[in-house]
Amino acid sequence: MNVLNLLSSSLGRRDEVPNQGLAQKILSINDINAIKELVSLLHHPKTAIQNDAIKVLYEIGRGNAKLISPYCNEFIALLKSKNNRMVWGTMTALSVIVNEKHDVIFKNLSSIMQAADLGSVIAKDHAAKVLTTLSQNKKYRNITLPILIDFINTAPENQFPTYAENAMTVIEGDYKKVLLQVLESRIDKMKTPTKIVRAEKLIKKLKK
Repeated sequence: MNVLNLLSSSLGRRDEVPNQGLAQKILSINDINAIKELVSLLHHPKTAIQNDAIKVLYEIGRGNAKLISPYCNEFIALLKSKNNRMVWGTMTALSVIVNEKHDVIFKNLSSIMQAADLGSVIAKDHAAKVLTTLSQNKKYRNITLPILIDFINTAPENQFPTYAENAMTVIEGDYKKVLLQVLESRIDKMKTPTKIVRAEKLIKKLKK
């Protein structure tokens, strides 16, 4: 399979349909060699090719995380890329494989959070997913939950309720009180009615 020629940009397309189709094709036959080629294309001179490659890779990961998890370290290294699409694309890939590579991802959490702080909303969304997933593991919880709560506290209003809702699936013990304090301190400053309602629901749950 000539992966390069099947990418959207190689076909003169600006949509993601060819990339999604390629991901499904690779998934259907577990084509390890095609995945290796895609990883090599993350360093292609053309940004458009890089962008297509990471898109196909994380779509493959969504179907079968084990297929792309061996490249966890490569994804982490690319968090320092000057290509913003690459940064949030690799962050997406990390959020997909976090259960497979929780140890490696936890060891590199500072790099991940630094990239999230400097990155786009999408990068932040997937960093929140990484933190929430890591927090399911008792081995990491006492470190990741404080980071997650601080991340929620500093999140923009648009993302704030979603991050908090997801955190509710892993929050426990005294961390519930800390999250409650964050919600109560933020709610008076919120302006969007629907998001205020969501925050109020979480406050009620935490007070039970």
